[in-house]
Amino acid sequence: MTFAPWTVFYRDKNGRQKRLTVGRYPAVKLVDARELAREAQRKVAHGGDPVVDKRAARDVLTFGELAKEYIDGYARPNKRSWQEDERQLNASLLPKWKTRPAGEISTLRICWRC
Repeated sequence: MTFAPWTVFYRDKNGRQKRLTVGRYPAVKLVDARELAREAQRKVAHGGDPVVDKRAARDVLTFGELAKEYIDGYARPNKRSWQEDERQLNASLLPKWKTRPAGEISTLRICWRC
């Protein structure tokens, strides 16, 4: 079985040809690939760049990365109790929130009793 990619070619606002992969067969069916291609073409028509958007979504910081930055960059050099901070993060927050994008987390989403 082949896993051929579904791709869309378009030109950005500078006239350069770009290629966007919208999925792979058979995981993405032809009908869905066509709809994703139309959506990408609509973004281009409105001045957007789907490849840039896709890369930006991939480069989003997760809660786990921010927690590591906090421990390494602030808590460890500045707090004597950094090990307790790390223990609390590892015990209660990281199991549930580690892979979530940090921008999606708000105080309304956090439920300590859940």
